[in-house]
Amino acid sequence: MNKYTDAAFEVNLPCTKKAVLWILCHRADKDGVSWPSYGSIAKYAGIHRTTAMSAVKSLMKDGFVFKAGTKLRPGSGNDGYLNLFRVSRKAMVAAKIKNRKDDLKEFQEAAAKAVEAESAKEGSETEEIDFVLDDVEL
Repeated sequence: MNKYTDAAFEVNLPCTKKAVLWILCHRADKDGVSWPSYGSIAKYAGIHRTTAMSAVKSLMKDGFVFKAGTKLRPGSGNDGYLNLFRVSRKAMVAAKIKNRKDDLKEFQEAAAKAVEAESAKEGSETEEIDFVLDDVEL
C-alpha cells in the first residue's frame, strides 16, 4: 500500500472507476505518476480495454487523474509510447471529506426525523392522556 492506494479506497466511486483509479494509484511512483497501458489497466481490472479508456477519461474529467505526458516504452525503438498519468491525491482527499460531510448531513437529517417522530409520538400520548382525564369525573 501507498498513500495513493490508501486514498483511493476512501473515495466513493462506481466500481469500475474505483478499480481503475486503484490500479493507477497502485502503480504510481512517489510523485503519483504511473504509466500502465490501457491493456494492462483492463487486464488488472477485469474489464475491456475501451472500458478502461472510458474510465480513465472520466477520472480525468472528475479531476482524480491528469495526463502527465508520454514515455517511450523501453525496448520499443521509436514505435511505442506509454501515457503518463498523475494521480491527484488532493482530489481524493477532498472527495473523502465531501463523502464524510454528506454522510454526516445524512445522519443529521435522519436524527432530526427520528427526534421529530419521537416528539410526535410523545405529543399523541399526551393528547391521549388528556383525553382520558377529561372523561374521568372527580
